Amino acid sequence: MLKQKNMKRGAAGLFFFFGLLFFVLLIRFIYIQATGIAGGEVLASKLDKKYEREQVLEAKRGNILDTNGEVIAEDTSSFTLIAILSEKEKEHVENPKETAKQLAKFIEMDESDIYERLTKKGLFQVEFGKAGRDLTHETKQKIEELEMPGITFQKKNRRFYPNGVFASHLIGYVEQDEKTGETVGKFGIERYMNDDLLEKNGKITFDSDRWGMLLPDSQEKVTAPQNGKNVTLTIDKKVQTVLEDALTKVEEKYTPSQIIAIVSNPKTGEIVAMGQRPSFHPVTKEGLADTWRNLAIEESFEPGS
Repeated sequence: MLKQKNMKRGAAGLFFFFGLLFFVLLIRFIYIQATGIAGGEVLASKLDKKYEREQVLEAKRGNILDTNGEVIAEDTSSFTLIAILSEKEKEHVENPKETAKQLAKFIEMDESDIYERLTKKGLFQVEFGKAGRDLTHETKQKIEELEMPGITFQKKNRRFYPNGVFASHLIGYVEQDEKTGETVGKFGIERYMNDDLLEKNGKITFDSDRWGMLLPDSQEKVTAPQNGKNVTLTIDKKVQTVLEDALTKVEEKYTPSQIIAIVSNPKTGEIVAMGQRPSFHPVTKEGLADTWRNLAIEESFEPGS
């Protein structure tokens, strides 16, 4: 009898405990249902963030043109090399040693350094610094033909100077700002007219499933990209090309310490060509260390000399 009495008391205690727990959970459920708040966060907002995806719509920096509309500087597509390391992904790097060996043929990085990056633990993906950025479409195709698992690319715009060393101190060059990620002018016209040339990327926001697929009835929100303005110079591409060739020949024959040359229209005073030696390549920056100054506008010289 005593044993049965204790069992009844225990059963009553358990019934009371679980009844109280159920009541607390019910109150909690009703509260969340009514307010939409849990743990101090708005659940609807948290849910939106979970399924919301955002893609950048790249804008293009404005072109620099000669007096006839010929391109001197423009944006073109380039690619950044990326390696997926996470084994949770279906496509990931499976053979780091062989992958490093193959990639070393296409990017300026030692095979050992590539292998070190490909074997880092706890990372979802890795990039390859300067060596893996600004790859051409041709290089991208050659790497893709090897069909290496986990190797992918991110497309972006890069500054292209089709004429190479061409009024380089006048035109200048651009670099990516590490803080803002914007491409900004660092020298010459690229810097002086940066506010006009500067682009503003857009974006597209949409709701997707865990695989990134657009959900049914999901509305896309698009912020259109704004391309930079084109800048037209008085420089004539044909005359500038002749001037650059003449400067190179004089430099090779006489090896002077400096050469300054300006061609102007005597009727209007417009500058149709401007060059100097030493000069530099606006993409590789080769030769830039020899002189940072535009000698034609910063150096004094005797007229008619």
